[in-house]
Amino acid sequence: MPFRIVASLLLLITLGLSWVLGGWAGYRQVEQESLEESFRYRQLVANELNRYLPIPELMAEHPLMERALLNPADPLVILQANREMQRMATIVGSSDVYLMDTSGLTIAANNYLQEDSFVGSNYSFRPYFSEAVATGDSVIYFALGLMSGVRGLYFSHPIRSDRGRILGVIAVKVLVHELESQWHRPASLSEAQMVVLDGAGISFLASRPAWLYRDFSANRQGELSL
Repeated sequence: MPFRIVASLLLLITLGLSWVLGGWAGYRQVEQESLEESFRYRQLVANELNRYLPIPELMAEHPLMERALLNPADPLVILQANREMQRMATIVGSSDVYLMDTSGLTIAANNYLQEDSFVGSNYSFRPYFSEAVATGDSVIYFALGLMSGVRGLYFSHPIRSDRGRILGVIAVKVLVHELESQWHRPASLSEAQMVVLDGAGISFLASRPAWLYRDFSANRQGELSL
């Protein structure tokens, strides 16, 4: 075989190997960046959850909460509870703080002066209420606000009497836009997609708006879930 043909074949083989190795290296780089970005966002969400998780429990220990639940017909006590809800919401930077009795009826809220106030609304059907009552422990729930239509992370905790009887539930809603505002992906991942699921496999954060509130429980490979 002439030397020129052999050289041409070697060149083609070299180019082919370079293309394959280059593609593999590029794939590995994108894969690594995807894993790093997934880990970063997982930590971001976890940090946000850990930041707010103990707050409702601390609020539940405030003596005014028990007093309001034991005296729902006392306008002065309820006014004090409403004002305390306002103060709590300002301190923790949440959009809403509200107090519900054992039936799920809201008796005090930070937005008690607004037309769309939660006061008088019943949220017994919401998992952050029913699960807090059933388990006697803190609950985290992701949902769309019924009054506002805005996505939020709901943190709740039951309020007990001195004898341990559950008197009601206090809930704190935190908007998710802070998480989304920190969703900055590397340039190489600009075309990548990401979705964050709750424990039931429902998406509450997604790179595509059309993916929000979809059930991904049947296909949960490679997603970031909590």
